[in-house]
Amino acid sequence: GLVGAGALAFLAWELRRYARLRRKLETLPVLRRVGRVRVVLGDAADGAFSVWFPFGGAWAVVPAEVLEDSEALRLTVRHELQHHRQRDTVFAYARLGFDSAFFWNPFARAFSRWLAEHQEFACDEALVAVKHVSADAYARCLLQASLRVPAALALPAGVTGMSHPTVRRIHMLFQTRPRSSVRTLGLSLSLALVLAPLALWAQGTVRGRAVSLTEARALAEAGQKAGDLPVVVDAAVVEQLNKFVTTRKGRDFMRKALANLQEHREAMAGTLRSRSLPEGLLAVAMVESAVSNLPETSREPSMAPGPRGAGVWMFIPETARRYGLKVEAGRDERLDVARETEAAASLFQALYERYGDWRLALAAYNQGEGVVDRVLAEGGVRDVSEWVRTGKLNGYTATVQAGVLLLRNPHLLD
Repeated sequence: GLVGAGALAFLAWELRRYARLRRKLETLPVLRRVGRVRVVLGDAADGAFSVWFPFGGAWAVVPAEVLEDSEALRLTVRHELQHHRQRDTVFAYARLGFDSAFFWNPFARAFSRWLAEHQEFACDEALVAVKHVSADAYARCLLQASLRVPAALALPAGVTGMSHPTVRRIHMLFQTRPRSSVRTLGLSLSLALVLAPLALWAQGTVRGRAVSLTEARALAEAGQKAGDLPVVVDAAVVEQLNKFVTTRKGRDFMRKALANLQEHREAMAGTLRSRSLPEGLLAVAMVESAVSNLPETSREPSMAPGPRGAGVWMFIPETARRYGLKVEAGRDERLDVARETEAAASLFQALYERYGDWRLALAAYNQGEGVVDRVLAEGGVRDVSEWVRTGKLNGYTATVQAGVLLLRNPHLLD
């Protein structure tokens, strides 16, 4: 909230400066008009610059001192008009918005200055390489401009122009560069100005850092306890883990799941231990329902593929009845966490005894034994990772295993 208020205050301040600048420009003598651009004589303190107002026209300001040198006047005017042709004066508002949004970030401010510098490079190149302006004369003009402009300009953020020329700019005038680079650089700047704020805002919504395959495997190995659910980390597991960690939806869902689990964890884990089942199976309830004990009519979207059920384990009616739960009008024992956990433990036990592999058991829990039996009957390599990759099984096993990693490493959601 404080950052947002600061950004709005910064933007309001700069827009107020734009308004004052426009009122000042209205009072300056007009030297000439070039299309829609008014070329006016300004103060030496402001130097030469260009500005465009959405409802107030376009301006090119040149200091009165250049009137003494016709060549400097011609090149300064051409430079400022080139800024308008490249739409730098329009994209100045994107820079203004960017500077306002990230006024607190020195790296963002440095990036904004880098963009402004490269706008100037593109303008210089357009004049020297494309319009065949004398590099010597243009370099002298830039040098004179640098001597006239004071150390600190009193112009609003984003205003562009021949201010603070650098040795690098002058040096680049004498380098051979392809003409197409002007157009390419202009397009790159345009895309950067439009996309950079969006990318940084999107990054701002992401709290967690993406986890690499190597890191995920190290976490799985470090957190593995004897008798607990084994985690086989593959590309699908890492992809799902990063959906949980680096997206707002994933983080919110898994944080809620971990918070809800605290209420039932001891009882649910006790039931699993009493059947000699791994405690890591709690991740199934996490991805199925965020450990939210809700009926079918009011259930929230889960992170698990497949049909939705009810209760923390999301049993569908058919499976619930098969394992002794009553599902009828006025009575749904799936909403009894203890009874549904007993039923889930029985189901897990049966599936593991049938397949002898926890990933196959998890796949059958979600897709049914018929699907898993059919995949096994096709023969070939008995590799769940490959079956998920080729679409023979859905990504449920990867989702649960990513949930196990978060169950053991909740700090990843910080």
